[in-house]
Amino acid sequence: ARIRQYEEAVAEYERYIRLVDEARKSPNSAGSSNAACTFDRPIDITDAEYLKAKQELADARKSTDAAANNARKQNQSQKKAKQQQSCKDSNIGKAAAKSTAKHPQEGPGRDNAYAHKQQEQAGPGGANQRDRDGFGGTARKKTA
Repeated sequence: ARIRQYEEAVAEYERYIRLVDEARKSPNSAGSSNAACTFDRPIDITDAEYLKAKQELADARKSTDAAANNARKQNQSQKKAKQQQSCKDSNIGKAAAKSTAKHPQEGPGRDNAYAHKQQEQAGPGGANQRDRDGFGGTARKKTA
């Protein structure tokens, strides 16, 4: 939206300068053409006003270019960020596929937890005798 505003300003300055230039080239025809210029008669514009308008035109063009460059850079950085995110997502998917390919019996989800529980229960202490003593047997024993 800002670029459009700058472009409109540039167009208005160019129109203003063109009218003044035409009036200076042929003062007789410009004196009667008041409808084309709404601010003042183009022939009545002083050199200082004319130079100021030219400078403002140059400033408006610089602002337009700067806004366009900023928009372009922002667009490029957004594209780069999307590409990096896409690459990360792709690498995560590849890593998961590799892991599954290396260990096909270990799929994600409940199957792993269930298999781990079964393995613990079938361990040296027998079924349902998991070692829950975090003190290694040195904890105080409960007396009934």
